[in-house]
Amino acid sequence: VDKTIAEKLIADLGKAGHACWIDKVEIKGGDEWMQSITAGINNSYAFISLVSDDANRSTWVRREFLWAEYKQK
Repeated sequence: VDKTIAEKLIADLGKAGHACWIDKVEIKGGDEWMQSITAGINNSYAFISLVSDDANRSTWVRREFLWAEYKQK
């Protein structure tokens, strides 16, 4: 369900002229994953977090949100 909602949101934002980045490919775990996510947030002018039950239970989603907040996105 989260993936479907995210894909719809990305499509709508794209139609409105916003370039979007999401981890849609399988990034390997560990440092490579963390660097990819960090770079995605760092290179963005905005950050959107979809809040769902699954996301609320995810330590990684929480970390992404906190990093985006720290970077004032």
